[in-house]
Amino acid sequence: SSPEKCNFPMAGFTWVGLIGLEDPPKEGVKDAIAVLDDASCKTVMVTGDHPTTAQAIATRIGILKEDELANLPEEIREHTVVTGSQLANYLPEGDGFENNACNEEQMEFWRKTVKHARVFARVSPVHKRVIVRAYQQYQMDQPQQKG
Repeated sequence: SSPEKCNFPMAGFTWVGLIGLEDPPKEGVKDAIAVLDDASCKTVMVTGDHPTTAQAIATRIGILKEDELANLPEEIREHTVVTGSQLANYLPEGDGFENNACNEEQMEFWRKTVKHARVFARVSPVHKRVIVRAYQQYQMDQPQQKG
């Protein structure tokens, strides 16, 4: 956007600096992910963070491997980092996936997502509940939530 289109005054200001803040992963998280990886456990990150931030953190702690997304086929890549806005289009009716709560397109989305997802970003509490239900329905008997 240009200064002419701003909804606040732009004249008379002097740039004095920029501050960056970081909320790093807790100590030991990367090692814990590695132990789970060695035990053939799939770790999935579910966060309200922006997708770019979530992807960077997931790479930093070992949930995603360096350049992993670039080497994946498009059909798999689109289900690896999933956003809340993507989920909104595929939410089941009611509280879960039983009793025909989903149409065939929704079921296919969730099957692929449960199989390939490593990061869910910009998700709401409702999305988190649906994600757990999807894993219970399509892959895991006992999904675990930590931190």
